[in-house]
Amino acid sequence: MSKPLLTVIAVLLALALGLVAGVVIGRESVAVSDRGAIDGVEPASNAAPVTVETEEGPAGGETQPLLPEARPAPQPLPATAQSTKIEGLAFDGAAHLARLPWELDELARRAEGGDARALGEVADWLAFCSHARAENARGFAGNPAGVGDHALVDVRNWVDGLMRECAAWKQRHAIFVEASTMAGEARRVNRERRSRGERVPLEEQATESEVNQFASLAAEAGDPAARARARDPSLQPKCMPGQDFRAHMLCWEEEQVRIAGEFLATGDPHAVEAFHVISGSFAIANGRSFFPRDAREREVLWTLTACALGLDCSPSGRPLRWACLRRVCGYMDYRSYAADQLVAPAAMRRIEMLVPRLVGLIRARDWLSIVRG
Repeated sequence: MSKPLLTVIAVLLALALGLVAGVVIGRESVAVSDRGAIDGVEPASNAAPVTVETEEGPAGGETQPLLPEARPAPQPLPATAQSTKIEGLAFDGAAHLARLPWELDELARRAEGGDARALGEVADWLAFCSHARAENARGFAGNPAGVGDHALVDVRNWVDGLMRECAAWKQRHAIFVEASTMAGEARRVNRERRSRGERVPLEEQATESEVNQFASLAAEAGDPAARARARDPSLQPKCMPGQDFRAHMLCWEEEQVRIAGEFLATGDPHAVEAFHVISGSFAIANGRSFFPRDAREREVLWTLTACALGLDCSPSGRPLRWACLRRVCGYMDYRSYAADQLVAPAAMRRIEMLVPRLVGLIRARDWLSIVRG
């Protein structure tokens, strides 16, 4: 056998042995990974197999291997899947309590002058103070989910401070003495009526509360939010029964346009926030973009729209103050709270796409497009 032929045979034999060794090594590596720890190092559980990808070189040149450690960092989750919730209060409770007396006194002065918005805010603060007093009496019992002992102390101290500031506020202004006297008189009269077996209508029962005294004054003065919460009859569509279907639907749409214009034309973000309260009939009739059938989704949509139009949606703003008093503290903004606590992720994504459109239509005063969605 010639020497060149022997050389070729040797080369082929070496290649064959190399292939066999590669297969054996590959099998051994699989077997070793199945056995578990090697030299005291535990393999990662449920680890995905490592693959070598390629990345196009500069100017479409030759591709280079993209090793696992050189891969791009994972992209963040969609905004609606993130949360800015922290433990305890998401604002400085002491600083909030320090400026609160001035803010409350300013509200009371405006309310004494008959300012409709101030009357509505006074009613809301009185309700808030009443809830704070109830929580204080219970010692803020029940640890809010995810709140540690130290953070819970901060929340309790804030609630305790709220109760004290509210009590002092009511003592500083004669307007509260008058409301308390009127509420007390209403309770006395209604108690006598009940003792005689008379039925007291709900609207007259409402006068027994100081909160309702101010809410009623605010609604009478024209505050849109107070009118919505009082279920003002003028904020409901009025269509004659017995109309044929087409005429009835036309009347319904015209009434909805009228109500939307009357309510939203003020541009008051408090009115925009409260619009979801009276929009139930809109949802029943339309079930369209800006009036989801789910009441919680309507609330989130219109509150986020109000936030975009200037409503204080910070941790110490009205929506999150109330949430914290209900033991859901720690959110840095209303959007995160709503995404975590109120609506499903898919609904939140739809809502966030709708908000810019709704803001634009309100600013353009296009009530018909809002009603039709």
